[in-house]
Amino acid sequence: MNTVKIIKKGDPLWEAMEEDRIYYENTVRHEIYQEGQKKKN
Repeated sequence: MNTVKIIKKGDPLWEAMEEDRIYYENTVRHEIYQEGQKKKN
């Protein structure tokens, strides 16, 4: 049987996951921007 750990804001695991989410979001935004620049030229 698997269990689920509930993590809350302030928990070190939550902080790490939030940093990963922000990094991924910024990476995607940058890639979209780069594609737009390529199409523009």
